[in-house]
Order: sequence, then structure tokens, then C-alpha cells
Amino acid sequence: MKKILSLISLLMFLPSMVFAQNIEYIGVENEINGNLVNTDIDIIFSFPNTDKFVFPVYASVLNMTSNFGSDCFLEKRTYGFDIVCSLASLASDRRSLTINFTSSGMIAQQENQFIFSNDIFIPSEVSTLFYQVILPGGAGLPQD
Repeated sequence: MKKILSLISLLMFLPSMVFAQNIEYIGVENEINGNLVNTDIDIIFSFPNTDKFVFPVYASVLNMTSNFGSDCFLEKRTYGFDIVCSLASLASDRRSLTINFTSSGMIAQQENQFIFSNDIFIPSEVSTLFYQVILPGGAGLPQD
């Protein structure tokens, strides 16, 4: 009976161990270019995973490329798009994913100011998150 309970306990935790996506690093760099934003995302996974990775983008994505090629694709959502990448090709020596895209809808004009707004949701445990916004030449941050 004790062996059966131990086996059941192991089986209950197995899916969370197999499908967990521990991420060592996510770097997000947004470069504002007029009303468009060019985004580069670098992700390093802690260990290979055969599941998929989903990165929601709360804006319109005009184009998207990745170092995984056709293993990454866009899914339209009510809030914008999901970038979905299959992680089947990850290996212990290939644990990084790079995604590049251009988006619209993150820049709004209010009176004489432009406002950049980007919600970011990380659907996983992340050890280090780097987030950068590059302003266009001559732009600055408001005083108040």
C-alpha cells in the first residue's frame, strides 16, 4: 500500500516537473521608431523542454521572426497576439530562443506628448529579466 501511494504521489508531481519552464534569462529590448516598436526578445531556458512557450503581445504584431523558424508562429487573440514556439528542438547545448517583431498600438499621443505603453506577462518562472526601451533621437522623459 505504501509503494502504491508513493507511486501515485510521484505521478501527481511528474506533469509539473515535465512541463515546468524554468527560464534563466529573458531580455526584452524595445526600440521606438515613430508609431512602431521594434522588439527583440532573448530567452535562455534552464533545461530542455518538449512543451511550447507562449509569449503574449498586447498589441498588433506586423511581422515576426525567430531563430526557431517555423517552430514559432503567431496566434491572434482579443488582446493582440500570442507568439507560440515549440520547444521540441531544444537540447542541452541549444537552450536559447530569439524572437524579433515589429508592433503597432504601443504608442499613443496625449496632447503634445507620446506615451509608450507595454504590458509584459511572463508565463513562467524567470531568474533574470532585463527590459529596455530605446527612445528615438531627440526624445526624452517628461519632468512630472
